[in-house]
Amino acid sequence: MSIASIAESVAGKSPTSVSPESTIADNFDIFLNLLTTQLKNQNPLDPVKTNEFTQQLVQFAQVEQQVKTNDNLENIADLYQESTLSSTVSYIGKTITAEGDVTKLEGNGANWDVKFDDDPNETTITISNSSGKTIYTENVNFNIGSNTYAWNGQNDFGNPQANGLYTIKVSATNADGKTIKASTMTTGVVTGVDMTGNIAVLNIGNRTVKLENIQKIEA
Repeated sequence: MSIASIAESVAGKSPTSVSPESTIADNFDIFLNLLTTQLKNQNPLDPVKTNEFTQQLVQFAQVEQQVKTNDNLENIADLYQESTLSSTVSYIGKTITAEGDVTKLEGNGANWDVKFDDDPNETTITISNSSGKTIYTENVNFNIGSNTYAWNGQNDFGNPQANGLYTIKVSATNADGKTIKASTMTTGVVTGVDMTGNIAVLNIGNRTVKLENIQKIEA
């Protein structure tokens, strides 16, 4: 049995039937038996070179090392996930402010934080419901830096809107008439943690917030 065929048998085993470590051990015993038999029955006039056996032993060691490396990486991944879950759970019940344009209308109002790196001259606020329909539009005077925008929950006709999620859009220009960028942030109480995706996210009611987008945490 060659080292190649043994390595293939290790790779082809189902992880549910036998572990790679036990397969390597079993095949290594077979390899040693074959090696011993070859040595006993080789042609004295044309003996197998020692370096051929050495190469096969080195290949066995490389396969075993790769299996151990894979196991260590899996253990590290598990520990990282457990650590991430433990740290994110600590956010539950706390009020956070994070980058985002969606917030929840509760009662008679909803708030967003709006930040400008340039001095805004003219700014228009547009609020849409969860279906994407524009509900409210307003021209607002903002200052450079951080601002708080409070919406009273009414549409353009002064009619109160149902509680739910609403999206804000900020369009602004500076004194030269050039469009400037606004960063919008949303605030809410963390109600849970979602680990089902590739990254952990925090739940704020029906919304989700990435950890990297959090700007402020309050008890």
